[in-house]
Amino acid sequence: NIDLEVIYGDRNHIKLEIEGKKLLERKRLPEYLLLINEKNAGAKILPIANAKGVKTLLFNEGILPDEKEIYGTPGLVYKNWFLEYLPDDFQAGYLLAKNLIDAALAMRLVDKKGVLNIAGISGTFKTSSSSLRVQGLKKAVSEYSNVEIKQIAPGYYETQRAKDITQGF
Repeated sequence: NIDLEVIYGDRNHIKLEIEGKKLLERKRLPEYLLLINEKNAGAKILPIANAKGVKTLLFNEGILPDEKEIYGTPGLVYKNWFLEYLPDDFQAGYLLAKNLIDAALAMRLVDKKGVLNIAGISGTFKTSSSSLRVQGLKKAVSEYSNVEIKQIAPGYYETQRAKDITQGF
């Protein structure tokens, strides 16, 4: 007996913020609001949802570390913000890098000096998930004396862009 409405933001923080605010202007408000904090757009909706009594959950993309002073943690500043449900993006970036590096080294994909030169494709600027995954990559690389990151480029979570970047590398 759940009445679910999905509003797509298309990974566009401006659209996400506009659609979130429009939703909270409706006569019939939702009981719960699940938000992705794309480029901090979800965080901007938190105070409005809180004031309207809408229980809010941030998932997949949390409050940025430099924004914690403003928004706090669930329930601290905004009582209706009850949960932030996030994957361990640092660990995901670390494990992905370790597996790819180990596979490349096993295949001896090194240069004449024995160095494995790698490039990375990150997500979107100013998202905690992308930043943490890059930090995980860098941690993994630091554990190898013969691995160097040559470049990291933002792919914005877009398949065609990632293909184009890969060709460019």
